[in-house]
Amino acid sequence: MDINFIVYCKSRQLRFADLQHGDEVKRTLRPIDELEKIVDNNPYSQDICVAHCVLDIYPDRPDELESCSLHDLMSWYEKMKCSDKKDKKLALKHLPYYLRRRRDKPYIITHQLVNPHTSTENQETYSYYMLKLFRPWRLETDLCEPDKTYHETFVQMKEQIPEMAAYHSSNIRISDEDEALEKAIQQKRSSRAAEEEEEEEQDIPEGAFDGCEASNLQCAMDELQITPHTVVRECCKDAVHHDIVMT
Repeated sequence: MDINFIVYCKSRQLRFADLQHGDEVKRTLRPIDELEKIVDNNPYSQDICVAHCVLDIYPDRPDELESCSLHDLMSWYEKMKCSDKKDKKLALKHLPYYLRRRRDKPYIITHQLVNPHTSTENQETYSYYMLKLFRPWRLETDLCEPDKTYHETFVQMKEQIPEMAAYHSSNIRISDEDEALEKAIQQKRSSRAAEEEEEEEQDIPEGAFDGCEASNLQCAMDELQITPHTVVRECCKDAVHHDIVMT
């Protein structure tokens, strides 16, 4: 079997949901031939990017999928191009596409990962992502309850949306397992470092460096019971002897 075919099939089981705020999402430009046609017909057109699943397709879904969450839509539906909406079921309200439900297994939805326990800001971001994935919405202002934060809304809606609660529980379990694993690795490293340090100390005989406070030269002189004055005196003798011999 062709390896390219295997990789292609496997990659189609994953679909990335960019859950960032609209002004932070990176858009993909249309192919160059389409851009040339757009510029020829309307030089001031802003329709130069490929339809974004989160920002464009989902909010424009048909009324039949009003209660469908973003997670379900991205898991089960394919975006299909159509020229005539009249004969197409699940046609989008404004964009020239319709949605076709997958017959096989759903896509696995991936998205940006945020640890809600590290800061209040990350807690808000995580709650925003969960609401965006599982609470049906048309506008992003639909995600948050009036006078509430994203986290407060998430806690309130968690009991009303079982899929979101189950997804959150799975995330927390995986996060706890990762944290426990990381802690075990750090403890093992600390234990290994302590053992190696203890072994190094045991390899050095007790008192091996006693008396070596100044330098290696001073230690050698102490071992030979030689003082600096002795060294100077001996050097002078050698010098005088050398002069006599030369004379």
